[in-house]
Amino acid sequence: MKKWLIAIFLILIILILTNPSEEEYYTWAKDKIKEKSNSEWINIGVDWFGEKVLETTTNPRDYILFSIYKTSIMNNQVTTLGIFKSFIPISSNIQTSKDVPLPEQKIQPATAPITTEEESEVEIDNTDFNKMPFILVNDKRSPSLSYWGPEKLLEQTEQKVKFNDRSGTLMYGRDKPNGFKFRIILDNNPVSLYLEDNDYDVFDDLGEIPQDHTIQAATYDFDNDGNEEVIIAVGDGYSQGKFWVYGYSTVKNVEEVNPMKLLLTEYFQSTLNLNDNVIMVPIGSQGQIEEYIFTNNKFYFSNNL
Repeated sequence: MKKWLIAIFLILIILILTNPSEEEYYTWAKDKIKEKSNSEWINIGVDWFGEKVLETTTNPRDYILFSIYKTSIMNNQVTTLGIFKSFIPISSNIQTSKDVPLPEQKIQPATAPITTEEESEVEIDNTDFNKMPFILVNDKRSPSLSYWGPEKLLEQTEQKVKFNDRSGTLMYGRDKPNGFKFRIILDNNPVSLYLEDNDYDVFDDLGEIPQDHTIQAATYDFDNDGNEEVIIAVGDGYSQGKFWVYGYSTVKNVEEVNPMKLLLTEYFQSTLNLNDNVIMVPIGSQGQIEEYIFTNNKFYFSNNL
């Protein structure tokens, strides 16, 4: 009996000592990517930027005896077991273009989706599965989602939005002569409701976004009160992004008072996750998540509740 206990104890000690670190995982993952690559330029990019990308797209979990790493890039997720100084892929949902069912409507060549886990229920405009989605919805609601990228030039993206007492169309894209504008055109009313903020610091001095950034938008009713909130997000889908959430309140005269108010703005990395009345915002490179809870028409940081 004692021999068995000693053997179990020794195995536990060995597991603890050979539980690989995050840095070892990133090195292993980069080597795997380069093994499957046929391009020297891709290999150089992996050497230069691979660890940074992996840090922002990987959710590590250290269980003392072993570790689990979940890396999500675009619509692909790989789960890897780290044990005995080795790494073993244990699950993967990597999709090729042959695996992805294309919508019936005509696909425009340079556009991107904002996807959800319930993709069959989500209305997606201008779908292209080669772009990086970064707004994810984790419940069964059916938000309206849209996208704008630099290749659209002066084209405006349009998206329906619904409120209790009226409806309209969210329109966003480049302004003239430069910059961007975000506004809601009300149905049966010539008034434009501008979504304003003085801190669009992800844009440059001319009001442009970096070439590798896109703008994605969602309308989502956080508290099921019939008034959809409007989410605008700008980012590269990897490590840099900022989002704004606007809410609607009923006013007597929309020509005198703008009913759209800024409720929340924060930086984020990789993705935004919407679940019921909560926005989950990844920050840093250690898998840290900040939660903002929507109640009584305001967002509250979860640690302050």
